Amino acid sequence: MGFDFLNAMSDFLPMPTVRIRIHDLEAWCRVGVPDTERARPQRLLFDIEFDATAGETDDISATVDYFAVAQVALGTAEARPRKLIETLARDILDALAAQFPITDACVRVRKFSVPSTGEVSVEMRHPGQLENSGTES
Repeated sequence: MGFDFLNAMSDFLPMPTVRIRIHDLEAWCRVGVPDTERARPQRLLFDIEFDATAGETDDISATVDYFAVAQVALGTAEARPRKLIETLARDILDALAAQFPITDACVRVRKFSVPSTGEVSVEMRHPGQLENSGTES
């Protein structure tokens, strides 16, 4: 049997990554500049994308659990009122960075309450390794 170059180099090669996308995650939040807009929860949709390590096994512990990511995003969104959807997008990015080992994250928040529009959206990106990226809980 000859020298197995790929096996020998596996300790030095980076783990493959996957792009995980959560599309149209629905939440009911109190958001808006006027007090009257924040008086009642309104429907928002979130799109969340991030890179995570792709495990070599068929085991959820080898990657980031996107259901858990969605639950953290929903919990963050519904936790308190905000005036700006920009603030909401940043709060979600911060919460995800604190709890999951993800990179190149993007959160898009869509709001449907602005008259004469189909939607208004904000997209916030955090390229590279997120500052506080922790381990999944």
